[in-house]
Amino acid sequence: MSTSAPAAAPVRHVRATCLECVRGDLDRIEQAHAAGTLQAHGGWSSGQVLWHVGRFMSFSIDGFPFRPPLPVRIVGRLFRSWVLSDRPIPRGIRLNRPGLDRLLPPGTVDLTAGLAEIRGPLERVAAGERFTAPSPLVGPLSHEQWVRMHAKHYAHHAAFLSFPGA
Repeated sequence: MSTSAPAAAPVRHVRATCLECVRGDLDRIEQAHAAGTLQAHGGWSSGQVLWHVGRFMSFSIDGFPFRPPLPVRIVGRLFRSWVLSDRPIPRGIRLNRPGLDRLLPPGTVDLTAGLAEIRGPLERVAAGERFTAPSPLVGPLSHEQWVRMHAKHYAHHAAFLSFPGA
């Protein structure tokens, strides 16, 4: 997701339903990068994509440093069941609003930094921490609901990263 809708459509189908699924795909992305075959499509680099997803995961452990205005929170609560469903995430959601801009990756993020940003919260959860912070949009979620949302969010963004055999 960028500040404007990406011109490119997703180029691969990523099915992620658990954090282990995400870890496995990250390993394949890292291998493709090492082989020089990883390509990013859309408005962000591969490092920026992973940084964004990892930052969102970290906030759901540590708490979100922003709170949308009340009308946005009210509408968000109405879409709670949709957010938690298997429906795909729409492309082009704008993050250039106060607070939400903290989810925008810096202008340059290499793959190593992006992998570190996403693997950090994955390792914390594997060590026993839980996603417990309330969502600023849809309110309180269980750890299991967060896992489902993070896997869905990862799959949405990882679909813009391609490599042979993916």
